[in-house]
Amino acid sequence: MNGLKRIKVIGMVVALAVVAFAAVYQFNANANDSSAPSRSIYGETLLNSNFGIEIEGVAVSTPYGSQGSVYSIEGLENVVLLTTSSTAADPLVRKAPGKTRGGTMVLRVEAQSEFARSMSNWQQGFRQGQIQKRAISVIFYFSSGQEVGRVNFFEAWPTKWGIGKLSSEGRDVLTEDFEIAYEWMERG
Repeated sequence: MNGLKRIKVIGMVVALAVVAFAAVYQFNANANDSSAPSRSIYGETLLNSNFGIEIEGVAVSTPYGSQGSVYSIEGLENVVLLTTSSTAADPLVRKAPGKTRGGTMVLRVEAQSEFARSMSNWQQGFRQGQIQKRAISVIFYFSSGQEVGRVNFFEAWPTKWGIGKLSSEGRDVLTEDFEIAYEWMERG
């Protein structure tokens, strides 16, 4: 490659790098600019820390630790089982939606809190033959505290209890985990 062609190629590479840098800089500037359009369809970003829980319509945990101490929730899902069918005349195996399967969520709560004790009592009732399935709602909030939406879980009951990790060197809050089975869910 002669010298003139090499200079042209280097010039094009530098020009592309400058354009790419400018695009990234503009994106980052807009991300930090409150007057830039929001990337959320709601006009405000939803954070995964802004949630609350209701059991049978009674708030047991709200954002910011103002009531109850639920640290995390996992396993919020809805599964539609897949069915397949085929016939001799059809060379394809056809797929179709089957039954809806309930799921299992895990609530991680502050150990020995009032909420943890009420969950333990609820589970203990099952061992004593007092079956009480309940409705649980997980509510999502904007940072301002306004409710955005909720997911309702029906015929729910605690199936498992466990204590969080213990460590002689630990400095974390001690937690209790409650596994809760539910029959079905609906978005509210």
